[in-house]
Amino acid sequence: MDKNKLKQYFPTASLADSPQKREGMASLSLGERFFLNLELNSLTDRERYLLELLQENQDNIPRAPWQDFFDGQGPIPTSVGQLQVLQIKLWSNPSEEVVQAWLEFMETLLPNLVSHYASASDYFVFIMDQRPFIDYQEILRDTIGVMEYDFGIKMTAFLGQIWPGQVQEWWPDAIRAEMDLFRSWMQKNLSASFLTFSQLFFLDEAKDKAVMRILSDMIAKHEMEDVIRALWDNGAVLTKAAQSLFVHRNTLLYRLDKWFELTGLQLRELTDLALLYYIVESQVLG
Repeated sequence: MDKNKLKQYFPTASLADSPQKREGMASLSLGERFFLNLELNSLTDRERYLLELLQENQDNIPRAPWQDFFDGQGPIPTSVGQLQVLQIKLWSNPSEEVVQAWLEFMETLLPNLVSHYASASDYFVFIMDQRPFIDYQEILRDTIGVMEYDFGIKMTAFLGQIWPGQVQEWWPDAIRAEMDLFRSWMQKNLSASFLTFSQLFFLDEAKDKAVMRILSDMIAKHEMEDVIRALWDNGAVLTKAAQSLFVHRNTLLYRLDKWFELTGLQLRELTDLALLYYIVESQVLG
């Protein structure tokens, strides 16, 4: 999507993450949760007619049940123990045959895949039940380059958090926040093949409050605050952190592994550790 060309052709239009519903405005979905909001009085009769045709076509496209759930417009389609969502943006324009072959490969790559859908021809959402847990960070890092070569496509994959069933009521808020993070990253025209939640969270100036609240509650419930502080104070060195907590190194390692399975956050990695330390400190300062 060429935003400069959009601005050139429609100088009074705005690009936003939600449709503008006030009188005299019309919105056109551009996929990836982007909307082009247009002032009707700035359009010619021909442009208005074309817009009506495009809107009719969009209204006839069925929405995926999971898409409705994430948008807060429907119930959860399937029972899931621990939710994790993978978003993939295709930067190339592969044929339908290539996309279908790639999707079939993704279904074999993600054995606990519950469902997937495309809200645009180049934007795909994969829903996984992470019970039992599978480390998709390692799998995706090892296979994205291979997929790009084998299928002749260019992609960016964003692997979201693991959200446990205890916070299911917050799942739509959490996933919408993840989608907003990915959309914001794409608007910056940066380049990467694989992204994690922690990486994009620190690039987001707004720091979504719903996500911080959910993670804060999880830290408290599993009594991880002291562990997070000990690891941060000791540079993520397990032996030193364990000594400061007066526990055996293996005991600490076990707790970190269980936390990783629960959340997808690896406290031995500084980016994930920094995210949780930021949340812990925000509680104190807030």
